[in-house]
Amino acid sequence: MMKKLVAVLLTAYSAVTYGHSGMDAPELM
Repeated sequence: MMKKLVAVLLTAYSAVTYGHSGMDAPELM
């Protein structure tokens, strides 16, 4: 459960970070 939460947070963070960079967030880190 914890890993799933961390994965979701990383996905959201990546989406915001790469979004501002004009890139697509990677599906797998």
